[in-house]
Amino acid sequence: MTATGTTASPERIRAVRTAARLLRQHPDRILVPAIALTVVGLFANVVLNWLIGLWVGSTSCPRYYLGETLTGRCAGPPGRGQIGVLIGLFGLFLIGHLVAAGLSRASLDLIDDRPSRGVFGGWNLLRALPAAATISALLTVGTLFFVLPGILIAFLTRYAMTFVVDRDLGVWAAIGASTRLVVSRLPGEIGFAVAALLVLVIGLAALEIGLLLAVPLVLLAQSYRYRQLAG
Repeated sequence: MTATGTTASPERIRAVRTAARLLRQHPDRILVPAIALTVVGLFANVVLNWLIGLWVGSTSCPRYYLGETLTGRCAGPPGRGQIGVLIGLFGLFLIGHLVAAGLSRASLDLIDDRPSRGVFGGWNLLRALPAAATISALLTVGTLFFVLPGILIAFLTRYAMTFVVDRDLGVWAAIGASTRLVVSRLPGEIGFAVAALLVLVIGLAALEIGLLLAVPLVLLAQSYRYRQLAG
């Protein structure tokens, strides 16, 4: 496949269509890992937020309603609350990237026509963790304080976890490889990001069930695009 694709079927559309076909033909290869990883990720996120809540604590504070003074429960010291938000945001990004790593591995195995290796097979959590933590830290800072740089970081590092699970690259090697790949195909990557966003918006409109299909579909399409462009 060439970098430009065809007029009737641009690369970004072809990737989504191919992903939809693969998902329809082999739903168990993607949806089972997606559900399993999502359940583990949600559990980890709940535990993390519970621990953050215990650490931040709460205090009694007055609330005024219809001329009456009521006693409510407010978050603990402002400094702890702000740090808690940072930790929670970082944890959300971290869990999301680890889930994406597992789904990327399952997607690549399906694309490469390799036998299924199970939900946690074919990728090393300890190898993926440093890259996920580094990208999550960059996203936390970029999103919380600047927003637009956070979006740019997410855009440039979209293939980093795929490089980690596919080629066993280190943290900065994977980030650099992803950035070079995206920049070298910038118009097509922008188009694919828009197409992926539309799929996610449609999935969001269908609530949880839609997202359970839309997110794996987008990651499968992204893995297909990665395999076509990066080899």
